[in-house]
Amino acid sequence: MAGHSGGSAITASLIALYPHLVDHAVIVSCPCNINAWRKDMYVSSNYDGFKGDLDGISPIDLAL
Repeated sequence: MAGHSGGSAITASLIALYPHLVDHAVIVSCPCNINAWRKDMYVSSNYDGFKGDLDGISPIDLAL
């Protein structure tokens, strides 16, 4: 399984939730703390679409 950027966040979450489904994975450029990434993106771009936190679980929250 492989994922890049937002796809890597999905890949990492799926692996954490269902480890028995994946033998190997490549995760590239993961925004694994989604709300921290959004804050950084808002500061750098000033785009309102990145403003505020999202309800949900980041891959970092699923790490053991």
